[in-house]
Amino acid sequence: MNKFLEPNVLLLGCGYTLQRLATRLDPATFIASVTTIDKRDLLRGLGYNAEIVNLENPDDLIELMARNPGIDTIVDSVPPIADSARSVESICTAIAGSKVSRVIYLSTSGVFGGVDGVWVDENTKPNPLNAKARARLLCEERYRTLESAGVNVSALRIPAIYSEQRGLRQALASKNFRMLDGGTAFSNRIHVDDLVEVLAVLLTWPLLEKLPAVIPVCDDEPVPYAEIVKYYCETYNYPMPVSVSRKEVSAHELTHFMTDQRVSNKLMKSLGVKLKFPNYRCLPDE
Repeated sequence: MNKFLEPNVLLLGCGYTLQRLATRLDPATFIASVTTIDKRDLLRGLGYNAEIVNLENPDDLIELMARNPGIDTIVDSVPPIADSARSVESICTAIAGSKVSRVIYLSTSGVFGGVDGVWVDENTKPNPLNAKARARLLCEERYRTLESAGVNVSALRIPAIYSEQRGLRQALASKNFRMLDGGTAFSNRIHVDDLVEVLAVLLTWPLLEKLPAVIPVCDDEPVPYAEIVKYYCETYNYPMPVSVSRKEVSAHELTHFMTDQRVSNKLMKSLGVKLKFPNYRCLPDE
């Protein structure tokens, strides 16, 4: 750690993904926000500057910003509160008049709302098909209002995040995965380490150069669920999951299956991102 550096990055919601990003950064350059004492103490034990922030109370973040006036970049991975943009309202209030000139928001590819296997990219008109995706779009739109004050807002539209510890493989192993309508809908995914690589690249981008407003994030090969499920089952000797119809499962359980789209990563890769896991056959290490 360089004790002479002033933190300039705020990692809001330093959970699964941002904790991995933290290992790539100089601890003196960032502050990590969490919501509990246990998580704060865990991160402090790793040598990170961690603070408790409750976005239901804007004063928490206002006080943090006042104590750290050098922050110019926010990476926001906080899920919407109650399917609304309340968390982003608190953030926008807290950073008014600060040095913040860039926000990188971790949104969802569900904002696209593509159906019938259509290709979607950064120019695709949003069409969120469920409440969670609509809330993410509301958050993106609230952040856009900062642009008139000179803040560059870049929304990463991210599909399913997987790793050695979580994802489709683990669902198949636990027999909790049900394949909808024979698995004909397309699956888009990103390994957590590749998502961290995207974030690391963006954090090195000069502040005076604007990042794209929307960056679709995914690996190189969207495929129907049936294809990836078959591959995992054959590789790890899992039983094939039961295929169910939409009528057989509740609307709540279907939310992540409502889209059927192929996400283009051409823009993401044009920014210099190199994928370690370019497709589902690049299995993580055991």
